[in-house]
Amino acid sequence: MFNPNVLSASAARVQFMKMVRETANGRRFYIRHASGNNAVLLSEEEFRSMQASHRLNRDPRRLRAIRRAKRQIAAGKGIPYDQFRKELGWAAGR
Repeated sequence: MFNPNVLSASAARVQFMKMVRETANGRRFYIRHASGNNAVLLSEEEFRSMQASHRLNRDPRRLRAIRRAKRQIAAGKGIPYDQFRKELGWAAGR
């Protein structure tokens, strides 16, 4: 199946600046090289977000808190998102 976001290293070299600009629109590119040394091109913003998520997910206390919160929600102890926003005085909706 053809995926326009998967390119050979040669094709990526030719289109590199266009690809860099398109990452601003959330596009990712998977670059394949015959040697098997493949790469991914994505925006700096997305890369930094991934790094931050990775750091947060490595914190054992935070992971315990997330698991505890999920158990509370499953037990019916959570509140709907819109109610949460209303209680904080935030605008309704997302």
